[in-house]
Amino acid sequence: PAQNLQVPPVLYPELIVVVAHDLY
Repeated sequence: PAQNLQVPPVLYPELIVVVAHDLY
């Protein structure tokens, strides 16, 4: 369902940090 794909904005900063560490 589309609702399952929606991620709370609170989780975004941590996600960005993980992706940033993975890329850089």
